[in-house]
Amino acid sequence: MREDERYRQLAVFSVIVVEVVGTPLVIGGLLGLVFRNHPSKVGITVIGALAGLAIAFYRIGQMVKKGSKK
Repeated sequence: MREDERYRQLAVFSVIVVEVVGTPLVIGGLLGLVFRNHPSKVGITVIGALAGLAIAFYRIGQMVKKGSKK
C-alpha cells in the first residue's frame, strides 16, 4: 500500500469520527442549552443528538458516494 493511500484512508477515517461524534454532540448540546428550563430537556436533547447522528451518516454517505465516482 502506498503511503499516499494510507494518508488518504487516515483522513477519511478522521472525518468519519468527527462527523459521528461532533455533529450529534453539537446539535444535542445546543438543544439542551436552548431548552435548559423545559421539563423534557433530556428527551429533547436525545432527539437532537439522534438527528445529528442521522445528519452525520447522510454526510458520510455523500462523501463515500462522491469518492467512489473517481
